[in-house]
Amino acid sequence: MCQSMRLLTVILGLLTISSAVFAQGIHTPLPGSPERQAVCDTLRTYVAANYTLKRLPKPIVFKIDSIRIQGDYCHFEGIPLFKDGSDAIGVYVYDIVLNICLERGGDGWMVVYDLSRTDVPSDQEMREIKEGFPSDFPTSLLSKFWRDKFNSVR
Repeated sequence: MCQSMRLLTVILGLLTISSAVFAQGIHTPLPGSPERQAVCDTLRTYVAANYTLKRLPKPIVFKIDSIRIQGDYCHFEGIPLFKDGSDAIGVYVYDIVLNICLERGGDGWMVVYDLSRTDVPSDQEMREIKEGFPSDFPTSLLSKFWRDKFNSVR
């Protein structure tokens, strides 16, 4: 095999490896992307069912602090507000920062664990959270706070 063919073979091999590594890497879906829209649509339904104080008079969107995806897993952190920009918290939605873990399946995204809370978990609560947390969920997606909490559990 000539030198240029060997070089081409090496380059193609490296591209294949880096594509596989990139596919497994953590990314943030761009605003307006179908992937981000699908996550937010799932969360809209979840918030309406679990975090409302009364019926929502108009659609909600999210002020997203963090949305990170790796493979078929996602961690979302943010707060709901109305689509027109007005505040939904306190009157229509609980005053809480959402910390939600999702998994993508055949039917789209689904919530697999809800880390949202109003206080810092005690050591006992943290042990219970860790026991109930999906074992295959990549904790690398979580915020530093939650990664540190998971790492502190004995």
